[in-house]
Amino acid sequence: MRRHLQAHESHDVAVVVATFSYTCHEDREVGFRSLLRQRFPKVNLVEVIKGADSGTATYEATKRFLDEHGKLDGIYNVAGGNEGQARALNEHNLTGRTVYVTHEINRITEPLLLSDAIDYLLTQDLRLLLRTAVEHLTAACEGRNVPSQAILPIQTFSRYSL
Repeated sequence: MRRHLQAHESHDVAVVVATFSYTCHEDREVGFRSLLRQRFPKVNLVEVIKGADSGTATYEATKRFLDEHGKLDGIYNVAGGNEGQARALNEHNLTGRTVYVTHEINRITEPLLLSDAIDYLLTQDLRLLLRTAVEHLTAACEGRNVPSQAILPIQTFSRYSL
């Protein structure tokens, strides 16, 4: 995201979460904040938007933020509600101007990626995730040694690599 922001004078970004109590989203937000602090100190995280994994709630929360703030150079949506996110950005003429990163390829995000509403999708192979979970559970049930963690690669897609 930072590479795309180099042309901007200021670097204001936001994060969208479903709820502040969902650990997975909190971990993604904390990781994003930490990376910005360590490697990109000129990028300002100006808001954490609560979208409740809902297109409508994400739209309303993002629209409220944009009505008050006026601009946004980048947004990282760690949750759902991407159709609402894209709609709010579009209504503020920020599609293609705000770097938009989110997660998972699905029936909502794929068309948004192909239309340039979303710039990048971060995703993991769901089949590999499930296969790994089953292997670990089977090993645990059979009393075999279970690795403490499994490495599941994260893939990044743009409209050009989908």
